[in-house]
Amino acid sequence: MEYLKGHLPLDAQAEQLLDRVLIAGKDELILRLAAVSYYRLSGYLFPFREADSDNFRPGTELRVVWDRYCFDRRLRVLLLDAIERVEVAGHFGMPDEQLLGWLRGLYAARNICAHHSRIWNRILGYAPGLPQKNKHPEWHLKDEAGKSLIVGNRTGMVIILCHQFLKLITPTSCWQQRVNELFAEYPEIPLTDMGLTADWQNHPLWKS
Repeated sequence: MEYLKGHLPLDAQAEQLLDRVLIAGKDELILRLAAVSYYRLSGYLFPFREADSDNFRPGTELRVVWDRYCFDRRLRVLLLDAIERVEVAGHFGMPDEQLLGWLRGLYAARNICAHHSRIWNRILGYAPGLPQKNKHPEWHLKDEAGKSLIVGNRTGMVIILCHQFLKLITPTSCWQQRVNELFAEYPEIPLTDMGLTADWQNHPLWKS
Protein backbone atom coordinates (compact mmCIF):
# COMPACT_ATOMS: atom_id res chain seq x y z
CA MET A 1 0.00 0.00 0.00
CA GLU A 2 1.29 3.45 -0.85
CA TYR A 3 1.33 5.45 2.39
CA LEU A 4 0.14 9.02 2.39
CA LYS A 5 2.49 11.82 3.30
CA GLY A 6 1.87 13.16 6.78
CA HIS A 7 1.60 16.75 5.59
CA LEU A 8 -1.37 16.07 3.32
CA PRO A 9 -4.55 17.69 4.64
CA LEU A 10 -6.92 15.29 6.36
CA ASP A 11 -9.51 16.02 3.72
CA ALA A 12 -7.13 14.84 1.00
CA GLN A 13 -6.17 11.74 2.98
CA ALA A 14 -9.84 10.86 3.39
CA GLU A 15 -10.50 11.40 -0.31
CA GLN A 16 -7.72 9.02 -1.29
CA LEU A 17 -9.01 6.31 1.03
CA LEU A 18 -12.51 6.74 -0.32
CA ASP A 19 -11.14 6.57 -3.87
CA ARG A 20 -9.62 3.23 -2.90
CA VAL A 21 -13.15 1.97 -2.22
CA LEU A 22 -13.19 2.22 1.56
CA ILE A 23 -16.82 2.38 2.68
CA ALA A 24 -17.09 5.32 5.06
CA GLY A 25 -18.71 8.66 5.61
CA LYS A 26 -16.17 11.33 4.81
CA ASP A 27 -16.77 13.34 7.97
CA GLU A 28 -16.37 10.27 10.18
CA LEU A 29 -13.25 9.20 8.29
CA ILE A 30 -11.65 12.60 8.82
CA LEU A 31 -12.39 12.36 12.55
CA ARG A 32 -10.74 8.93 12.74
CA LEU A 33 -7.68 10.13 10.83
CA ALA A 34 -7.39 13.14 13.12
CA ALA A 35 -7.55 10.85 16.15
CA VAL A 36 -4.98 8.21 15.16
CA SER A 37 -3.23 9.44 11.97
CA TYR A 38 -3.17 7.70 8.63
CA TYR A 39 0.11 5.97 9.40
CA ARG A 40 -1.29 4.16 12.44
CA LEU A 41 -4.61 3.34 10.82
CA SER A 42 -2.84 1.92 7.77
CA GLY A 43 -1.70 -1.11 9.77
CA TYR A 44 -5.33 -2.07 10.28
CA LEU A 45 -6.28 -1.25 6.69
CA PHE A 46 -3.52 -3.33 5.12
CA PRO A 47 -5.18 -6.78 5.52
CA PHE A 48 -8.16 -5.51 3.52
CA ARG A 49 -6.09 -4.51 0.51
CA GLU A 50 -6.55 -6.33 -2.79
CA ALA A 51 -3.51 -8.19 -4.07
CA ASP A 52 -1.10 -5.99 -6.05
CA SER A 53 -3.33 -2.96 -5.65
CA ASP A 54 -3.82 0.05 -3.41
CA ASN A 55 -7.57 -0.54 -3.51
CA PHE A 56 -9.44 -2.33 -0.75
CA ARG A 57 -11.47 -5.47 -1.22
CA PRO A 58 -15.16 -4.88 -2.05
CA GLY A 59 -17.21 -4.34 1.08
CA THR A 60 -14.37 -3.02 3.25
CA GLU A 61 -15.99 -0.81 5.87
CA LEU A 62 -14.36 1.75 8.12
CA ARG A 63 -16.51 0.41 10.96
CA VAL A 64 -14.79 -2.98 10.84
CA VAL A 65 -11.32 -1.46 10.54
CA TRP A 66 -11.99 0.90 13.45
CA ASP A 67 -13.30 -1.93 15.62
CA ARG A 68 -10.03 -3.79 15.11
CA TYR A 69 -8.07 -0.70 16.07
CA CYS A 70 -10.14 -0.18 19.23
CA PHE A 71 -9.93 -3.86 20.19
CA ASP A 72 -6.18 -3.84 19.68
CA ARG A 73 -5.67 -0.68 21.73
CA ARG A 74 -7.61 -2.07 24.67
CA LEU A 75 -5.92 -5.46 24.41
CA ARG A 76 -2.53 -3.75 24.63
CA VAL A 77 -3.59 -2.09 27.88
CA LEU A 78 -4.72 -5.41 29.34
CA LEU A 79 -1.52 -7.19 28.34
CA LEU A 80 0.71 -4.45 29.72
CA ASP A 81 -1.23 -4.53 32.98
CA ALA A 82 -0.71 -8.28 33.33
CA ILE A 83 2.92 -8.34 32.21
CA GLU A 84 3.89 -5.53 34.59
CA ARG A 85 2.55 -7.60 37.48
CA VAL A 86 4.52 -10.63 36.31
CA GLU A 87 7.75 -8.63 36.08
CA VAL A 88 7.69 -7.81 39.84
CA ALA A 89 6.73 -11.46 40.98
CA GLY A 90 9.24 -13.95 42.56
CA HIS A 91 9.29 -17.76 42.29
CA PHE A 92 6.57 -19.36 40.17
CA GLY A 93 7.17 -22.99 41.02
CA MET A 94 8.26 -24.10 37.56
CA PRO A 95 11.57 -25.16 36.00
CA ASP A 96 13.90 -22.26 35.30
CA GLU A 97 14.14 -23.09 31.59
CA GLN A 98 10.37 -23.06 31.19
CA LEU A 99 10.01 -19.86 33.20
CA LEU A 100 12.65 -18.14 31.09
CA GLY A 101 10.88 -19.21 27.90
CA TRP A 102 7.55 -17.90 29.12
CA LEU A 103 9.06 -14.62 30.24
CA ARG A 104 10.78 -14.12 26.89
CA GLY A 105 7.43 -14.53 25.18
CA LEU A 106 5.81 -12.01 27.49
CA TYR A 107 8.64 -9.52 27.10
CA ALA A 108 8.39 -9.73 23.32
CA ALA A 109 4.70 -8.87 23.58
CA ARG A 110 5.39 -6.15 26.14
CA ASN A 111 7.82 -4.39 23.81
CA ILE A 112 5.25 -4.39 21.03
CA CYS A 113 2.57 -3.00 23.33
CA ALA A 114 4.88 -0.41 24.88
CA HIS A 115 5.58 1.02 21.43
CA HIS A 116 1.84 1.20 20.70
CA SER A 117 2.26 -1.23 17.84
CA ARG A 118 -0.42 -3.56 16.57
CA ILE A 119 -0.55 -6.72 18.70
CA TRP A 120 -3.85 -8.51 18.11
CA ASN A 121 -2.82 -10.40 14.95
CA ARG A 122 0.94 -10.17 15.35
CA ILE A 123 3.19 -13.16 14.68
CA LEU A 124 5.64 -13.03 17.56
CA GLY A 125 9.31 -13.62 16.92
CA TYR A 126 9.54 -15.95 19.90
CA ALA A 127 7.31 -18.90 20.76
CA PRO A 128 7.33 -19.78 24.48
CA GLY A 129 8.20 -23.37 25.24
CA LEU A 130 5.46 -25.68 26.53
CA PRO A 131 5.54 -27.89 29.63
CA GLN A 132 6.18 -31.58 29.12
CA LYS A 133 3.29 -33.34 27.45
CA ASN A 134 3.22 -36.31 29.80
CA LYS A 135 2.83 -34.07 32.85
CA HIS A 136 0.75 -31.29 31.34
CA PRO A 137 -1.28 -32.65 28.39
CA GLU A 138 -3.61 -29.64 28.49
CA TRP A 139 -0.85 -27.56 26.86
CA HIS A 140 -0.72 -29.91 23.88
CA LEU A 141 -4.38 -30.32 22.94
CA LYS A 142 -5.10 -30.49 19.21
CA ASP A 143 -8.22 -30.23 17.08
CA GLU A 144 -9.57 -32.98 14.83
CA ALA A 145 -7.20 -31.93 12.07
CA GLY A 146 -4.21 -32.32 14.36
CA LYS A 147 -3.57 -28.60 14.75
CA SER A 148 -2.75 -27.07 18.13
CA LEU A 149 -5.71 -25.37 19.75
CA ILE A 150 -3.49 -22.45 20.74
CA VAL A 151 -0.61 -21.40 18.47
CA GLY A 152 2.61 -20.70 20.33
CA ASN A 153 3.85 -17.65 18.40
CA ARG A 154 0.56 -15.77 18.38
CA THR A 155 -1.03 -13.30 20.76
CA GLY A 156 -3.51 -15.89 21.99
CA MET A 157 -0.66 -17.73 23.70
CA VAL A 158 0.42 -14.52 25.42
CA ILE A 159 -3.11 -14.12 26.79
CA ILE A 160 -3.02 -17.68 28.13
CA LEU A 161 0.40 -17.16 29.71
CA CYS A 162 -0.74 -13.96 31.40
CA HIS A 163 -3.72 -15.79 32.85
CA GLN A 164 -1.54 -18.63 34.13
CA PHE A 165 0.87 -16.23 35.80
CA LEU A 166 -1.86 -14.10 37.34
CA LYS A 167 -3.49 -17.17 38.88
CA LEU A 168 -0.28 -17.55 40.90
CA ILE A 169 0.34 -13.88 41.59
CA THR A 170 -3.15 -12.63 42.40
CA PRO A 171 -5.86 -15.31 42.33
CA THR A 172 -8.61 -12.73 42.98
CA SER A 173 -7.69 -10.64 39.93
CA CYS A 174 -10.50 -9.61 37.56
CA TRP A 175 -8.10 -9.63 34.60
CA GLN A 176 -9.59 -12.75 33.03
CA GLN A 177 -13.08 -11.30 33.27
CA ARG A 178 -11.92 -8.08 31.62
CA VAL A 179 -10.44 -10.07 28.74
CA ASN A 180 -13.66 -12.05 28.33
CA GLU A 181 -15.66 -8.81 28.29
CA LEU A 182 -13.38 -7.32 25.64
CA PHE A 183 -13.82 -10.32 23.34
CA ALA A 184 -17.58 -10.27 23.93
CA GLU A 185 -17.71 -6.61 22.95
CA TYR A 186 -15.91 -7.28 19.67
CA PRO A 187 -17.28 -10.61 18.41
CA GLU A 188 -16.19 -9.97 14.80
CA ILE A 189 -12.46 -10.06 15.59
CA PRO A 190 -10.93 -12.97 13.58
CA LEU A 191 -9.72 -15.39 16.23
CA THR A 192 -7.58 -17.47 13.89
CA ASP A 193 -5.32 -14.45 13.35
CA MET A 194 -4.65 -14.57 17.09
CA GLY A 195 -3.90 -18.28 17.07
CA LEU A 196 -7.18 -19.08 18.81
CA THR A 197 -10.14 -21.30 18.02
CA ALA A 198 -13.76 -20.21 18.16
CA ASP A 199 -14.28 -21.90 21.52
CA TRP A 200 -10.92 -20.96 23.01
CA GLN A 201 -12.54 -19.66 26.20
CA ASN A 202 -13.53 -23.25 26.98
CA HIS A 203 -9.93 -24.40 26.76
CA PRO A 204 -8.78 -25.96 30.07
CA LEU A 205 -5.90 -23.47 30.30
CA TRP A 206 -8.31 -20.56 30.22
CA LYS A 207 -11.10 -22.03 32.31
CA SER A 208 -8.80 -23.22 35.08
